[in-house]
Amino acid sequence: MFAPDTAYTPAIGALGRRAPLVAAILGNGAYDPYIRNHASPEQVWQMFTESGARFLLTIHRDTFRLGREPPGDALARVLVAAGPEADRVVLRRIGETWELRGALLGD
Repeated sequence: MFAPDTAYTPAIGALGRRAPLVAAILGNGAYDPYIRNHASPEQVWQMFTESGARFLLTIHRDTFRLGREPPGDALARVLVAAGPEADRVVLRRIGETWELRGALLGD
C-alpha cells in the first residue's frame, strides 16, 4: 500500500481489512505546520498498525526541508511510537536498500 501524502485517515486501516498487506509506504514529514495535510509520526504509526501491514517504509522525510520539524525528528518519533516493534520500520537511512523477499524469509 502506497499513501505518500495524507493526514491521518481510517481509510488506511480499511484497506488492510480488505486484503492482507505486507508493506505500507507512508509519508512521514512536513507535518509542522501542515498537520491538516500530513500525518504526524505518531499518526503514521497508528495508520500502519491499523492497516495490519507487516513492514513500514516511511518516505517524504529529511530529503528536503518542507516543514519546521528538525531533521531526523520524523523517524525518531516513529521509532518511539513503535516501541518494541521498531524493527518493523525499514529503510531508515536515505538511499538505503531493503529486500522484501529476504525480510519475508527472515534474512
